[in-house]
Amino acid sequence: MIKKSAVTDIDLIEIARSRTIGPISAGADLAEIGPLLGMPDRWQFHKNDSFFTSWMNFGKVEIGFEAAQDIVCVSYAKFYMEGFENGLLKFTKVTKTKELRIRNNFDEKEPTLPVVAAAMREQNIDFSTEVKNFVPDETWGIMHFGDHLGYYFSCAEDAFSLEKSKLNFISLSISRAELPIRR
Repeated sequence: MIKKSAVTDIDLIEIARSRTIGPISAGADLAEIGPLLGMPDRWQFHKNDSFFTSWMNFGKVEIGFEAAQDIVCVSYAKFYMEGFENGLLKFTKVTKTKELRIRNNFDEKEPTLPVVAAAMREQNIDFSTEVKNFVPDETWGIMHFGDHLGYYFSCAEDAFSLEKSKLNFISLSISRAELPIRR
């Protein structure tokens, strides 16, 4: 008998408010979130004398880990935001019993920076904005929620238009010095 999936739905406003993506947060222990993620599609590992790093890809989610001694923690996570269907974006191929989804609680199928900013203001969620040019002829708008969470927006049709820029990915990150691992 196959059990029904245990579905975890989180929405874009709650992510900004909590500064986590469901159970995934900067510094989270892999032992705690691993059962939700299941087996990765791809992975890569690196080791030097003092620490171990890796990244794993779970569908539209890429998560980086760092370890020292016996603790493996999330150092970054990128959630790519393409493919909302009926207001939901499934992120993991998941195990047979778990599923992580993000709910789009905005009126637009592909939320733009102005729409998301207005909703955050309405919800009294603090954020700051930044404009970056990562490559020539491509401008990114970034909404920062605290030190570890950012929403990244870009526009394929007009590389310099922040008004038309759509949510491309959500990024969590933490510096190595902030990781809760023993050295």
